Amino acid sequence: MSNSLGPRNVDSILADTVRIYWNSASKLLRISAIIGVPLAVLAGVSNYWTARIVYNGNITNYSILRVIMILALGFILPLIAVVASAFSHGALMNAVSEQFVRDDIDVYRSFRSAWKRVQGLIVVTIIATVIVCGLSITVVGIPLAIYYAIRWIFALQAVLFEGIAPLTALDRSSKLVEDNWWRIFGIMAILVIIAGAIAIGFFFIPTVGLTLFIAVFLIVSLPIIVIGNTMLYFDVRVRKEEYNKETLLKELTDVESGVHYQPPLL
Repeated sequence: MSNSLGPRNVDSILADTVRIYWNSASKLLRISAIIGVPLAVLAGVSNYWTARIVYNGNITNYSILRVIMILALGFILPLIAVVASAFSHGALMNAVSEQFVRDDIDVYRSFRSAWKRVQGLIVVTIIATVIVCGLSITVVGIPLAIYYAIRWIFALQAVLFEGIAPLTALDRSSKLVEDNWWRIFGIMAILVIIAGAIAIGFFFIPTVGLTLFIAVFLIVSLPIIVIGNTMLYFDVRVRKEEYNKETLLKELTDVESGVHYQPPLL
């Protein structure tokens, strides 16, 4: 694998994504499992109660309190998932960057660095998720949802590495994606297909299929998407800003010390 941050072509990004995943699998899987296992358990509990209501066919058999609890879980669990996902993404992105500048991944340091920016990571994730999911409710809104999902694809990296506010991070990502939308869309689509293919077989297992699919996707597949996404972020910054490993190392150091600073583009 090249130690350069870029520029890279599509083949190089995909090949190096696989190499990073393979060479650092134990640590990357540990990072994703710390968040993914509890989320999968919560998903399993939610699926169990949902199935009981659906298959029972008579919701009146449940006490009002239990129904309220189930409805509350329907809101609380997605919120927990979004918050945990933001933290997990931050730790994985930090791990990928460490692989480039330090040739090693420190699991504890990755989580600690993500924690330094956790508020921004959570807020930007909630904003983007609400807007994209809201747009995708209608058939007409689906193309817009996809458009903004790609347009804001680097918002988490902008918060983590550049230390900027959530709304500014969305604008920052939009500027980085500008003139690269179709290229980024294509690469991310390939990464999602690869990640999904790893987990999809578990979906068809009777009774526990959905829970296993979620668990495998969060623990095994998610790092593939985050690695490729982060490498794309590096690649675009190299092309637009002459980004290099020295700058990345400084950003990592600033993250670890809690320093916030403004990026070159606002």
